[in-house]
Amino acid sequence: MAELTFQNMVKRNRRRLYCTSVYGKMTYAAMEKDARCWRKRLENDLFPGDVLAVPLAHFAQCPGLPWAVWSLNAVLMPLDPRLSGSMRKRIYEQIPLKKVLDTNDIPCGTGMGDSFDLNLDNENPALVILTSGSTGFPRPIVLSLRNLHSSAVGINRYFELKSGERWLHVLPDYHIGGFAVWMRCFLAGACVVHRDHIREGLPPRIQIMSLVVPQLEDLLNAYRPTRTLRAVLLGGSSVPPKLIDKGIKQGWPLYSSYGLTEMASTVAIQCHRQGDEPAEAGADILPERRLKIKKGRLWLKGPMLAMGYYRERRLIPLGDNSGWYATNDSASITDNRVTIHGRLDRVFISGGENVQPEIIEKTLLAVYGVQKAFIIPLTDSRYGAVVAAFIEGDGTVSGESLRREMSVKLPRYMQPAVYYRWPDLKQDGLKWQVNDFMDFLKSGKAEFLE
Repeated sequence: MAELTFQNMVKRNRRRLYCTSVYGKMTYAAMEKDARCWRKRLENDLFPGDVLAVPLAHFAQCPGLPWAVWSLNAVLMPLDPRLSGSMRKRIYEQIPLKKVLDTNDIPCGTGMGDSFDLNLDNENPALVILTSGSTGFPRPIVLSLRNLHSSAVGINRYFELKSGERWLHVLPDYHIGGFAVWMRCFLAGACVVHRDHIREGLPPRIQIMSLVVPQLEDLLNAYRPTRTLRAVLLGGSSVPPKLIDKGIKQGWPLYSSYGLTEMASTVAIQCHRQGDEPAEAGADILPERRLKIKKGRLWLKGPMLAMGYYRERRLIPLGDNSGWYATNDSASITDNRVTIHGRLDRVFISGGENVQPEIIEKTLLAVYGVQKAFIIPLTDSRYGAVVAAFIEGDGTVSGESLRREMSVKLPRYMQPAVYYRWPDLKQDGLKWQVNDFMDFLKSGKAEFLE
């Protein structure tokens, strides 16, 4: 078997499309030329270990750029272009930053450097993806090409992705769920079909697409499944059961995923079928991912586990001495299937009982008319904390109706003591942050849901 290198994969697929977008179509051969152009532009600026920050939502206009950076043994860091200057400054202080790419210089141009090659099992730092912890401050997770490659192989095998097939790409590349699509397609000889928004239309001949919940809502409201579509892979946060049911009834092939930046994206996948109980069925663990439960906490291990994260420009390992990484997720494992119960860093105590907010949120989201739900603790002199719920509804739900319904569906200590209307908050990442809701409540702007 030929060595898994950049040039071997390009030669195998050189006439096939690597990507298509509003910027045009690009074959694997054309992408390799784009990479050589970028390499020539950057080779005097970047040296091994240097980080190139790219404030860009996606790489559809410069698909050769990541490969050029990696060919120089440098590190690519996609950045959300909406980040404030002060936030960028705090992030740059943590990483060995060498250069911030001026996005006005994209695309590369016509000049082309020498041919290059690189091994896709390279274990040097290659990519930095920012992930938010419970504090909301981004942590720069460092991934190698081996991490990215190992992650992609498992998911490609699960979906049997073939050369020439098309994967719809509408997630930003500064999140691992978006960036990972490029490596999956490259390894399979498949094509990345990029659109800035799902609302721009559903391209023809798509086999797989990756979406988050708001995009799924747009999909179900505007389109119908195509004959070629095999999978709609959902991630970012838990999917409301009502939305899953609606999608299945419309004929969409829906799959939920459990993944995290620290594992270079997807760890487990659940196929949804009519009549399934999503919270009970669990998700299939993908090849080479190792999982264990220790005191209710999920631990992960595998060749896709990130090298670590940057702190004060030093690389701090993620795993323990045995290579296991302790997540903040509560989970259980049965017959090679994992069920995620919620985040341990969201658990709070009410009257001596442990409250897992995600369980309450799922129960609320199953109520007709409830579109969004988020739970936070509210300080209470008697119980220490009680449950507060933020709700977005369609106008048919009230605080009183939800109290009646939750009184028969949840134990007393898990029933929300107060309901608030959904706040007008900006969601910067794929998941809502607890601090966003806590700060909003402290601002005095929260309105009761009567």
